[in-house]
Amino acid sequence: MCKQGNNILVKVKIPVDLSHTGKIHWKKMTIDKCIAPIVEALQEGGIDMSGSCCGHNERNGYITLQDKRILIIKKEESGYLIPADLINDEAAIEEMLNGYVGVKGE
Repeated sequence: MCKQGNNILVKVKIPVDLSHTGKIHWKKMTIDKCIAPIVEALQEGGIDMSGSCCGHNERNGYITLQDKRILIIKKEESGYLIPADLINDEAAIEEMLNGYVGVKGE
């Protein structure tokens, strides 16, 4: 896990509903360096995202998918563990994120 502010630029797709232009476009965004390879792999696989955070060694990280599912990046002593399934259960999300604010799908 990286410290807050340890970011790199990653080219990400901005979907229509998050775009100020109302059109799909690509933009370089700052992503936490330690999860940037995961974000890039999801982008290359055509999976749209709306946000991410590694947790900065304080809490579990997450990648919010465009369809409101959340990929939890579990904090472990040896690094990240990404669950095989994507979770769409608000109570489970809250528990796994240890109360992290502003992550749940609307």
